[in-house]
Amino acid sequence: MRIFVVNEVCDNADIQARLLQSDLAVAGEYEHFDEALADAQALTEDKISVIIVNTVKEEQSEEHLLKVQTFGNFEVFYRGVPISFGRSKAKELLAYLIDRRGAAVTTAEACAVLWEDKEYNFSLQRQFQTIVSDLMKSLKKHKCDRFIRRRRNCLAIDVAGLDCDFYKLMAGDKLIAKQYNGEYMSNYSWAETTAGFLCRFL
Repeated sequence: MRIFVVNEVCDNADIQARLLQSDLAVAGEYEHFDEALADAQALTEDKISVIIVNTVKEEQSEEHLLKVQTFGNFEVFYRGVPISFGRSKAKELLAYLIDRRGAAVTTAEACAVLWEDKEYNFSLQRQFQTIVSDLMKSLKKHKCDRFIRRRRNCLAIDVAGLDCDFYKLMAGDKLIAKQYNGEYMSNYSWAETTAGFLCRFL
């Protein structure tokens, strides 16, 4: 027996419909359901496959999600309302962390992105800490500060629970791909590198 554990949040009705098409008797969670299903179907007939799926409905978990828009200008929404930031650099820092897709970003790297023309020194580091504080404060108002992972001299975004068009596009979502017109975080010049990479989806 092989067990595939799916971490993707799936709608139970959708899971059942897709399982009926697959000839697999599967019990309800893997990283993405389609991958688990493909691997399970690839097994020989004398093997038994069980897929354990997270069947929490998308509608039920919506209130815990941040909706992130990267196509066009960058925006972040909580329950459909744009989150306001005290400083524009705080919003830009969040955009950069999302662009890094969970990879850790050092203080020096973030400063180089946010202040391209400034020398990295103690004064800039203190300015950066003010930006981080504003970012955390803005997210905490909506109980969303948990999405920022902080370690000594490093920041990262916790991608779990983010409803992000960029991430869906990278995961192969065909409906999202139709919405992408080549504009990615247009309000930030550093995003041009990723925008160039995403041209393959056009």
